Amino acid sequence: MTIDNRAALVAGLRALADDIERSTGPLPTHPPEAKWLIFGDEGQKETAAEIVRTIGGKWDKGRRHGGDLFDFTKDYGGGVLAEVIVDRSEVCERVVTGTETVTLPAIEAQPERIEEREIIEWRCEPLLTEAAS
Repeated sequence: MTIDNRAALVAGLRALADDIERSTGPLPTHPPEAKWLIFGDEGQKETAAEIVRTIGGKWDKGRRHGGDLFDFTKDYGGGVLAEVIVDRSEVCERVVTGTETVTLPAIEAQPERIEEREIIEWRCEPLLTEAAS
């Protein structure tokens, strides 16, 4: 679902909040979430920084989604969460901090082998700070 009208979204959320407040029944089992899925978009670093400046919150280095994604979350309390998801490579600096030698077990037609791999660290805060200022 794509939201094209800011005023309509805000009105809908306020109406939902009013209904929940008036209700004497059980609370929703899945509280509302606001998600910005901007990975794959051009200018995602600047877009993410604009959202960060506006709503605040904290960066989570891909813990929720892992892999190549980077998350920004704000917990409003009561289970209500806002989340921005971007490509980690667009907002972080990839730094090789060393190498390690690993032994890979034999699988099917390949014997056990030793391989050298890069040790990678992602440095995100300075780049995001620059974009957010």
